Amino acid sequence: MTFVSRRAAFGNTLVEMGFWYLYSFLAAKEEAPEISEESPEFIAQVQQNLEDLTPAFNEQKVQPQQRQEIAEIIARMQYQHAAREIPPVAPSGAKIDRVRSRVLGNWRLHSTKGAILWPPTARTIAVRLGDGAWNDAMRKLGFTVSSRGRERGGLRFTDADFKAALQEFAQAQGPGVSLTFMKYNEWAQKQRELGHLVPSSATLRQRFVRWPHALEAAGLSH
Repeated sequence: MTFVSRRAAFGNTLVEMGFWYLYSFLAAKEEAPEISEESPEFIAQVQQNLEDLTPAFNEQKVQPQQRQEIAEIIARMQYQHAAREIPPVAPSGAKIDRVRSRVLGNWRLHSTKGAILWPPTARTIAVRLGDGAWNDAMRKLGFTVSSRGRERGGLRFTDADFKAALQEFAQAQGPGVSLTFMKYNEWAQKQRELGHLVPSSATLRQRFVRWPHALEAAGLSH
């Protein structure tokens, strides 16, 4: 199965459903409340999921049988999560990304550079559902968040992330175009609106202090 998308990032509904699909590989099934898959409520939820997922399924050429299976898995996770008396502890973004890598590998995914793939990455989930904070996204989805570790910015950027974002920004500007801090700010805002969690201009300034230092770190110049 090959999932490929060259469109803008999926809407929040698809982002959330992507999370539930990935989380299904991590959930403690022995503790999950039982659910009748023949109930009208469950069937209606599956049909709603199928309708919501249709744009992604059509673009990514998902077979009908696979569509039904994925929609049922998501509905099962939604119902089981809602029925729990005690919210489970949220999974980490790193675990979600590891599951996503396995899923895409099992699907034998082939994609062109810049393709946006479903299920989404942990960063996309964080920026779309938690304004960039993984813990906030998990709270919104009804999980208990561990008090240990970073409260916000848990998916902090590495030097490689900064370099990749700056190089992508430079490529988007085209040859011969002056690379300015204001242009990066505009570009980063648009990327985040599309669900791409790139470093904001404020984060970039906090890390490098001066714009020329940031460009130099990425092997770029004005």
